[in-house]
Amino acid sequence: MLQTILNNLDNNTSARNNPRLIFKAQFCDNNQDKNIIFNNLTVGVLFDSGALCSNYISMKIYKKIEKNLHHDNIKYVKTRTSLADDATTLSSNTMLNLTLNLQGENESSRQVYNGDFIVLDMKYNDIIIGLPTILFDLWDLFKANVEACKAKSEVVPKYQ
Repeated sequence: MLQTILNNLDNNTSARNNPRLIFKAQFCDNNQDKNIIFNNLTVGVLFDSGALCSNYISMKIYKKIEKNLHHDNIKYVKTRTSLADDATTLSSNTMLNLTLNLQGENESSRQVYNGDFIVLDMKYNDIIIGLPTILFDLWDLFKANVEACKAKSEVVPKYQ
């Protein structure tokens, strides 16, 4: 089932081989109809409950969409982000306000989300949605997709 989800992601996304992904997204023009997609770019999105403070976008994806962003959508703010290893800290000077058209497990599982994303030099993920956004803005989408995945998965017996 997870392979089916991954097959639905664009082959061009760096996160395609990341087995944690269950969502994909397209960028919308913030100032227009939320269904207008620019760049025709589909990216992988990781919903990360360990990202406790913010949302993130990779530098690679930022460079691909930069020319289509209005200057009002780019904020020059210094940030520091600690990674899960508790040893690595990444710095950024750029934050973007983006509107994403998120799609989950099936076509009916969609939601448009607008929020801020810190630009980081990430190797394996295109976009990371952090815990505050999951809980307060995208909970219904997240829950519906987890339930859809659970319904399609095989039952794993509990340890004895």
